[in-house]
Amino acid sequence: MGTTTFKPQRLSATHWMVSALLVLSTLSWALAQETPAEPPDPEARIITIDGSGGTQRGNLRSGPIIYEHPDPQGITATVSTLTILGQYAELTAPEGTSISRGGERTATFQNGVEVNRGRLTATGPG
Repeated sequence: MGTTTFKPQRLSATHWMVSALLVLSTLSWALAQETPAEPPDPEARIITIDGSGGTQRGNLRSGPIIYEHPDPQGITATVSTLTILGQYAELTAPEGTSISRGGERTATFQNGVEVNRGRLTATGPG
């Protein structure tokens, strides 16, 4: 059998520039996908809780408001781009603050949760 010899060829400057532009555009696209968006203004964050099909009880004026659902992921809470799914949630306001007025609120979940943000998902103890 004969041997094949490869002779390296010199690439033109145009070929190098096109290759470099392709690599740079691919890198910039990849970095843009990984760069997180600017965090939202904390004052603009709103907790939205949907417990459709479950029960809601508590004092709507002074709180707390308790959401319960028979489905382990029946309660959906959303804050900005974060979604929390659970079976039990308690919404409270700071001491001395009416829950019906705008301002700081805290939602506490029990009995396990699933948290989603974009392509990421995490589950808590259940």
